[in-house]
Amino acid sequence: MRPMRTIISIAIACLALLAPLFLWQDRLLYFPERTTLQQMASVGLRLWPSAQDFRGLLAEPAGAAHDGDF
Repeated sequence: MRPMRTIISIAIACLALLAPLFLWQDRLLYFPERTTLQQMASVGLRLWPSAQDFRGLLAEPAGAAHDGDF
């Protein structure tokens, strides 16, 4: 009977920890504020491939780029 009590205690503890996360998950989401492409490009990021055909942002290295060889 002792192992069953331990298993039930562990299950209740897990439920007590996970239930608040389930109930408050909407408050845990990150909603960043919207920005324009021009604002993103002004902080050192480059629009790729162009502003008209935007697919992502590139961060160019400050110095010379390495070729990746050791």
